[in-house]
Amino acid sequence: MSPRRVLVSALTLLLAPAFVTVAAVPAHAAGGSTKAGNGVTYQCYQHSYEYSVDLPEDTESWSMDVSVEGPDGLEATSDFLYEVPASGRSSFQVCSFYMPGTYTIRASVEAYDSSWEETTFELAPSTFTLRKPRTKTTIKASTTRPRKGQVVRFTVVSKDERPRGYFAHAYADVVLQTFKAGRWVNVKGTKTYTGSTGRAVIKTRFAGSKVRMRARTLADDDTTGSQSAAVTLRR
Repeated sequence: MSPRRVLVSALTLLLAPAFVTVAAVPAHAAGGSTKAGNGVTYQCYQHSYEYSVDLPEDTESWSMDVSVEGPDGLEATSDFLYEVPASGRSSFQVCSFYMPGTYTIRASVEAYDSSWEETTFELAPSTFTLRKPRTKTTIKASTTRPRKGQVVRFTVVSKDERPRGYFAHAYADVVLQTFKAGRWVNVKGTKTYTGSTGRAVIKTRFAGSKVRMRARTLADDDTTGSQSAAVTLRR
């Protein structure tokens, strides 16, 4: 190769642009999650939930709008967070008139950087369930060894479930039941309601033969029904 060609080749190598492969740096993935435990519909109270939001690295300000959809697909309750830690706990209101079933938490985030550029994203939906409060029913007979024709007094106590336990279920419908032909049936004329203390006294006359009795609290719009353990009357 001539000296001239060698010189041209060397110059070509020196002047050629250098192509350097640079690994792409993935952008910070915005996202997050919410989580709420199952609950009970009792009057109106604040039901807590957990949240965790993955914000863009240059976020200066952010907010989150939380919508809770009921089993019918309509918004039942909501919450709004602004300038709080990116993970923690918050709450939304739950009331006794909410329908039992599965609820869905949907959260939408707005984040702003130092130039006030906006980034919006949705968190993955999460679900929890609400159910009616349960009831508990107890029964006590004035005697389990009555004479034929003797009047027996049954004291019935009904309690309903609340956030801190079971308390007197005031003005609940209750009825006596007897076990007959393989099933429990209501005793005619014994349906009544509890007073403010959750108690009711029901009287019935002993027919003379062995019989199993129990009390039942009837379900209503706000609570489920329940039945007591059975008591046996015999001569």
